Amino acid sequence: MTSYKRPSLMTAHKVERITAIRRAEEQRVSELSRYGHESRWLSNCAEKESTVDQVREANLKARQAAEKQQRRLLMEKQETRQRELASRELERRMVVEIHKQKTEQESREREMQRLCETSE
Repeated sequence: MTSYKRPSLMTAHKVERITAIRRAEEQRVSELSRYGHESRWLSNCAEKESTVDQVREANLKARQAAEKQQRRLLMEKQETRQRELASRELERRMVVEIHKQKTEQESREREMQRLCETSE
């Protein structure tokens, strides 16, 4: 005697159980999908936050370098101005000294001229 497998009867209980299993699987797939999406989103946020920190640091360094350059240029400008002022002052003193020497020389020459005229 051979036994044949009886076709399974789809009862309301089996349909509900299969539907519940399918819904549970769909729910699990949906949750995994949402988890993957959130994970990628959080990863992107972390990368962007890291990038923001790096950009801020780079901007700060650039700003500090620019300020340092400005201070250096200002110092150079001030030093150049001080040298120019010192040079002008030296030039003025030399002109005054030359004028004084020239005046003294003229005075001596007039005195010698006067002496020469009075001795004749």
